[in-house]
Amino acid sequence: MYKKVKNVKYYKKRFKECVKFMKILNYIVLTLVIVGALNWLLVGLFEFNLVDSIFGELSFLTRIIYGLVGLAGIWSIAFYSKIAD
Repeated sequence: MYKKVKNVKYYKKRFKECVKFMKILNYIVLTLVIVGALNWLLVGLFEFNLVDSIFGELSFLTRIIYGLVGLAGIWSIAFYSKIAD
């Protein structure tokens, strides 16, 4: 009925690697969300867009930064489930 698992050490190692990768990814996401929030704070208070001033107004790199910050915001929705635990 149940299949005997071979190479248990391999699966434990892979699991630990995945957990480490997810932890790093969550730190990157949190950093991007904070950068986005600080940028919006500067826009709201001083009408100064830090991302535009560093990378150029709506340049290709600026669009990539905005896209990454947006994806980080979507990814951070999953943090609500961690808060509930």
